[in-house]
Amino acid sequence: PVRACDFIAASGIRGRGFNNFEFGGYQAWRFWPDRTRLPFMTGTPEAATPIDRLLYAGVFARPDVWLALDRLHHFDYILLERAQVGDDRLLDVLDADTTWALVFADDAGTVYVRRDGPLRSVAERSGYRLAPAGRMSLVALGARMAGDPSLAPRVEAELRERAAASPWDSHDLAWLADLAIAHGRYQDARELLERALRVSPALLRGHERLGLIDLAQGRPREAIAEFQRERGRDPHSPRNALDMGKAWRRLGEQRRAREEYRRELRVDPGNAEALDSLAALGGPSER
Repeated sequence: PVRACDFIAASGIRGRGFNNFEFGGYQAWRFWPDRTRLPFMTGTPEAATPIDRLLYAGVFARPDVWLALDRLHHFDYILLERAQVGDDRLLDVLDADTTWALVFADDAGTVYVRRDGPLRSVAERSGYRLAPAGRMSLVALGARMAGDPSLAPRVEAELRERAAASPWDSHDLAWLADLAIAHGRYQDARELLERALRVSPALLRGHERLGLIDLAQGRPREAIAEFQRERGRDPHSPRNALDMGKAWRRLGEQRRAREEYRRELRVDPGNAEALDSLAALGGPSER
């Protein structure tokens, strides 16, 4: 979490912090010998107390366990990984909790500070009001923007500010691209996605998005090439075969379109769009 720790240093963040144990070694090395920025846990969890180890094991999946650990230690700040794996919900829990303000996020790390503690001025100065970090929080924000278009410019401004704070910014560049696509700014979206893929070639749905832009601009062959690149990254990516089928249908290749719709139904048997598309081509829906 290099840039996250840069932000911690530059903003004067110190006190009692919580962190992923994977970050603890770097944090201890980075801030040594400053004892006001000691990690909560390092790669040697056996050095922690038994109760801390027990609670740490549950904080990412269970909000009640997180609250119990926070009541025990009353953390001033939190340094967490941006990636959420499996049932990790902690970023979304923090995004929804007005106790905490998200003040930094890039692909590697996130920093939250307590709004009513000694870092209140950091929260007021650097806290993001709209753009969260958690994956489900971002999905919920997308739904809010669909119902209130006036949010989009403010969200976009925050995402651009956040992306400018770190060279490892593919997540936020991809979200900016989604906003550009939603408003028909396809060239802006393409440039943002190409930047994001240079940062992270394995960006989830990066090539899928480029393919959708190609489809929207009437370039189905180019779209197919992008969908194939996405399939190479994840052969079971949802909607990939559906989008591929749309591209083949645009080219008049109905047999290939049917094959792709059937492939989509093997991945997602209840996909109504794939079922309807296959029926429109006169193909059976058996998988």
